[in-house]
Amino acid sequence: MPLYVCGASSLSAPSAASAPCTTPSAFTTSSRIDALSALSAGSARSALSAQELSTTRDGSEATLEKVSSEPHEVFNVYYGSVHHHTKHSDGRGSLEEALSYAWYVGGLDFLGLSDHAELIALWPWSNVWARTRAAVDRATQEGVFVAFAGFEWSSPIFGHINVVNSREVAWGGAIGHPSMGAIARFVVGEPTAFAKYNHPGRADFLGLQFEHFSLRRSLKAPIVGIEVADAHDGFDRYHDTDGYRDDDGGLRYIDEAIGRGWWVAPQAELDAHDLTWHGRFRQRTGVLHVGARALGSRSALRSVVPTDCTAARTPEERGRLLAL
Repeated sequence: MPLYVCGASSLSAPSAASAPCTTPSAFTTSSRIDALSALSAGSARSALSAQELSTTRDGSEATLEKVSSEPHEVFNVYYGSVHHHTKHSDGRGSLEEALSYAWYVGGLDFLGLSDHAELIALWPWSNVWARTRAAVDRATQEGVFVAFAGFEWSSPIFGHINVVNSREVAWGGAIGHPSMGAIARFVVGEPTAFAKYNHPGRADFLGLQFEHFSLRRSLKAPIVGIEVADAHDGFDRYHDTDGYRDDDGGLRYIDEAIGRGWWVAPQAELDAHDLTWHGRFRQRTGVLHVGARALGSRSALRSVVPTDCTAARTPEERGRLLAL
């Protein structure tokens, strides 16, 4: 059953299991964003093709380009976030409170918990990771709400990367895994995990954040998303601005990443540090699920989309290469 990720949007109200939509009958391939997207596991990948995100900054509904070969497929839109902190790092509220608020008050269809690994995994006897895994398992209700366990790898040099749906946590975060290569190897070793770049451009003091998307053929890692807005800073900070390089004609961060070989989807996240943010802020990442109305379990968010843009690629080729 195909899955689409429609990328970032700004909503006027929370949405849970939104009403079905139909894809446009006519579409172009002129978008600068054409990528394999998030919410995948192992060698499975989803496909993304979205128009310029500036069309959504005024709160209007995003217009999506067509990915599927079927011109009138019906899909359901599900909204959520995979960047949320609790009291176990630098946020507020318990794991259970975060998950409950996201569904009952925020109206999210899925939520990923992502406390800073440096704070939850440095002291193993705190057992926070096991409690996180247990909390998301209890919160996931098939066809209603999907929860993910994850963490934020937080390097003061190389930036912050969210790892979502992993079985384990990277011990010590950026302390135990201090380089881009180290965290990439961890993600590669987690067959159900995927990762995303967080708030690009923030705190790039040494000019090494994400190694400015440098791409080497040494290691493949499923880094499949990039934030283009969050509750701290909007599209103006992370999307509608010049990226890292000065010699590329003013390309944005997401365009620089794609131009250097990363197949990343745009994601609007909350980077929530307070329970109430899901009700106060409208940033969401949208998932377009073709077929049954129910979102299903976590496995439903890890479907392969059979499209023309991926048909010629093997699962191995779909993995992107991360700089060491």
